Amino acid sequence: MPRTFHAIAATTLACVLLLTGCAGEATPTESPEPTATEAAPIFASDEEALVAAAAAYDRYLESYSAIAADGGAEPERIREHLTDEYGAQLVEEFKGMQEVGVHTTGQVTASGYRIQEYAHNSEKITVYACQDVSSTRVIDVDGGDITPTDRETSVPLVLEFVAVGSGVLLDGSTRWDGDSFC
Repeated sequence: MPRTFHAIAATTLACVLLLTGCAGEATPTESPEPTATEAAPIFASDEEALVAAAAAYDRYLESYSAIAADGGAEPERIREHLTDEYGAQLVEEFKGMQEVGVHTTGQVTASGYRIQEYAHNSEKITVYACQDVSSTRVIDVDGGDITPTDRETSVPLVLEFVAVGSGVLLDGSTRWDGDSFC
């Protein structure tokens, strides 16, 4: 394939990987109050659920950034932070990164975590967060910087988590299409 196609494919793939799962629109919802007959909560409070989700996402981003820096090598490393279905999806995306020969530099980070929804008897936690890719660069197979100059560096996300034991796993990430809260 021509070099131009590789550059376009690599740029597109890298942008998708840097904003993993950031498609669609999310809408805010209120957390229902538990009734006296419901099971004991998984987390004692919204704050405890938020802390667990934020810590899980930070660990995921560290692993994600390391794998992307390695050009998608050993993508199975990401699975420890994800549900099975979401893990399978990201492993395939990293394999695509390997195929086009791109890698990244820098660390993806997140901040501004807030609970969107957590029902105290549910295993699901939905969180708002701002993902920051400003310190990352996308590098092509020849070592050239192909980071789009017009990319958004702070992206509002809605993150879905599932409680497992005393921790949580990331189950999905959707770009918030309303007014940015970042």
